[in-house]
Amino acid sequence: MNIYHPYDVIADNEDCLHLKESESRERVDFVMRRVLPIFLLFFTWFLLQQVGSQMPAAASIAIVVSIFFVAGLLFLRPYITEIKIIDRQELWLVQKTFNGSAEKTIAVEDIHKMVLRRRRGKVAGAFFKLYTKSGKRYWIIRIPAVYLDQHHVPLIKERLQSMLRLQIEGD
Repeated sequence: MNIYHPYDVIADNEDCLHLKESESRERVDFVMRRVLPIFLLFFTWFLLQQVGSQMPAAASIAIVVSIFFVAGLLFLRPYITEIKIIDRQELWLVQKTFNGSAEKTIAVEDIHKMVLRRRRGKVAGAFFKLYTKSGKRYWIIRIPAVYLDQHHVPLIKERLQSMLRLQIEGD
């Protein structure tokens, strides 16, 4: 039984935990973070072509600036597709960025803390966020509401605590 769902488990033994996002989830992330921003820009251009002359100039400028801001945030924000934790040694990440993939290795002693956030409502889910001593933050494991099982989250938390030898804050 895969308690890490929607992640695919490549290895889960006493000294290594290796998780990879499923193909369908990688496609959804690609669409949301690469295709949607471009669509928003084209939609804004189309909208301003159709009704731009009927709108006040300040409204047009506000729409363009806000859409560029949202599209830029979506397009430039990296996301993690694969993690590998080697017991008490290091955490290895594969991040997708706007210009390709980047691999990062974080030593366990460089980890400041890890926090578990559970959200309810529209954006429900369980999210594990890692903080390094250098001030960087990474969303390590993201479990949306569709895949959320309340019994699995404590098991994941316990497994991460035992692998990284640190206390995870949050519920």
